[in-house]
Amino acid sequence: MEAKKPGTVFWLTGLAGAGKSTLAQELAKKLRDQGREAILLDGDVLRELFITGESTYTKDERQILANQYIRLCDLLSAQGVDVICATISLFQEIRNYAQQHIRNFRLVYLQVSLDTLRERDQKQLYSRAERGEIKNVMGADIPFDEPKSPDLIIENDGTQSPTDLAGAIIANLLPEQK
Repeated sequence: MEAKKPGTVFWLTGLAGAGKSTLAQELAKKLRDQGREAILLDGDVLRELFITGESTYTKDERQILANQYIRLCDLLSAQGVDVICATISLFQEIRNYAQQHIRNFRLVYLQVSLDTLRERDQKQLYSRAERGEIKNVMGADIPFDEPKSPDLIIENDGTQSPTDLAGAIIANLLPEQK
């Protein structure tokens, strides 16, 4: 039996409200439409899966979770599956570690202004942080360590559809698409 070629890991990062989950869903759909095996790992869902008590959102907890996500992504991609991991990944050291330990790693940074994120605020994170109701919110009381050298930067200001953005990711980051 022929060994499967490793899949590509699309690591979508950006602050809360940047559109990671929406874009990840569209990217998974487009990859599947091309006949590729693709799995979506959403940071919010993974957090619920791996945290067995109340989540603290501390730096240590975030690093432990990120290391689990990295190992899971590499395990799946080694079996020929494309993996879309949508997570804030707030520290450069986490992204560096992922890049070093995941085959076919592609970092996609969804860049959105803080003003736009505060306007969107679907989960009420920014407004609650500003009122002092919650802590450890990236972009509010924790500074975001922007990716230094992502494979692709997407300015997700709402002018392009998730379908178009997913198409741009595939066109720019899949070696066989170039």
